Amino acid sequence: MPIPFAAAAVPLGAKILGAAKGILAGGKALGAAAKTGKMGMSAYKALKGAGVAPGVARFAGSKLNTVARGLTSAGGFAKNLGVPLSKADIATMVAPDLLFGGMAAATTEGDLIDKALAGTGAAAGGIVGGLGLRGVLGPKSGVGIIGTELVGGMLGDQVGYGIADNIIRAKHGGMTPAEQGMAQQDEQYRAQLMAELKQQYGL
Repeated sequence: MPIPFAAAAVPLGAKILGAAKGILAGGKALGAAAKTGKMGMSAYKALKGAGVAPGVARFAGSKLNTVARGLTSAGGFAKNLGVPLSKADIATMVAPDLLFGGMAAATTEGDLIDKALAGTGAAAGGIVGGLGLRGVLGPKSGVGIIGTELVGGMLGDQVGYGIADNIIRAKHGGMTPAEQGMAQQDEQYRAQLMAELKQQYGL
């Protein structure tokens, strides 16, 4: 089992690393501009010059600097996230993801290890996704915080579950137990159909 697991994990890790490098490169570019203190002002002036209301243009410029801050430094990310977080805030962020992780585990076909992989992947992905989007966008209102948590959590859940699915496939030789079950059902259906055709036409 370790060999197919490694074969699946290595290219997957390379893809994740490549995506992370791309995000970091973009973040550094934004950060370099933000450090000059001109990014938000430039956006404000450009939008205002295009006829956008001053209040809207100012909000867009401020939000652009907030995003750049969240992407380029741990301190900026923490500030956008609202660190230090209260216990209630942490519970609110984590509880839904744990619930969806439990649902993923319960609905995943396979043994206890498969279920644990699926549940952990979905829960961890949801937590990271929610925290990540909130730390980048830095929402302040209750609606904004809940929105980033939900959207980031759903995206992260899908990514985490997908990674877990690939590990489960590697564990079972290329297909998950659910996929194996569907393949067996398809084969049985084809065999039944062929038997009926032979009987009908006397083959």
